[in-house]
Amino acid sequence: MRLFSIQTRMVISLHLRVIGFIVFALLMVAFSIDLASTGKQLINTSQGSLAHTIARYLTYRGVDIVTRLLPMACLAGGLIAELLRRQRMETVILSASGAAPWAMLPALALIGLLLGGLQVVMETHLRPWAVFQQVETGLGRYADRFGPELSQPQWVVKNATALRARIGRDDDPEMADIMVFSGLNNAELSAITMAKSAHPTAVDNQWILRDVVTWQHGADSRMIKQQHHQLVTDLPVTAAELRYFAVPALYLPQRDLRRVLALPRPGGDARTAGLRRYGALFLPGICALLGAALGHAAWRERRLPPLRAVGFGALGYVSVVSVKIFWALGEHDVLPPAWAAFGGMIWMALLASALILRQSLRP
Repeated sequence: MRLFSIQTRMVISLHLRVIGFIVFALLMVAFSIDLASTGKQLINTSQGSLAHTIARYLTYRGVDIVTRLLPMACLAGGLIAELLRRQRMETVILSASGAAPWAMLPALALIGLLLGGLQVVMETHLRPWAVFQQVETGLGRYADRFGPELSQPQWVVKNATALRARIGRDDDPEMADIMVFSGLNNAELSAITMAKSAHPTAVDNQWILRDVVTWQHGADSRMIKQQHHQLVTDLPVTAAELRYFAVPALYLPQRDLRRVLALPRPGGDARTAGLRRYGALFLPGICALLGAALGHAAWRERRLPPLRAVGFGALGYVSVVSVKIFWALGEHDVLPPAWAAFGGMIWMALLASALILRQSLRP
């Protein structure tokens, strides 16, 4: 099958139409579930036209949902498309004309490049934009999770210092009700600092505390209390970290993710997210290839046993879920980031290759 032959174009057209239909169906189901839980909030926060508010919210949610579901749609679309080709005897006719059993691989490669590029754009730019548009407009669950309002008290522990504060995530982040415990690596605490509020300076880790009370060891080892209207001191957190505190790195805009990765010791969450965005170029294509391989393997001669088809479909579903399991293990520092970002895709590629080889060797 030549790269841009009629058959290649037919395979590309069929696969894209099936994948597009599956994305649409999954999107409608997701919208129905989402609106059932957020409909009342949309009505209460609507300013002006309710229809405009809902349309804007669904646009943001649609970008997020499609980014998450496109790999699954590619696998299901590849499987169903190849089942349809086998059902209408297209593969048999091509084989009788001398075409190789897997002559449609160039078409799948083109589909993978097209949808992989789309996945990269969504993971890197569109999804973070859509998530924080919801935060800025106060719409949906992301607004509740990542909004700028002061959070419940949170703990940050670094080196020999522990910080407890309520955190406000914003372009100009702040903290309130602050307690700082210094000297955790000593037998006794070296200092305790309490403040009503804190705002960052232009220097990393440096903060301006207001309405401050400090206790420090004196000459006789007793804690001496001092009060300050304002105090400039170092804290174990930077403004950049606070801007997206407790926000999963996969939601961060690319520029801000790079800033987090440039910190001395970025966590597994950020490192895995950074590598995931490179892997996004290959994920849809690998899913489509595995789906096509499963679709071919499900057939037994000229029959499609139902239980066999369900079993191969379940294997495909578990394979896509395994990618997310690898990601989660990397985010929690259980696996190295490279293995977490690419391990699931490697497994799917190996499985697809084994199925293709088995089908090719079958007489």
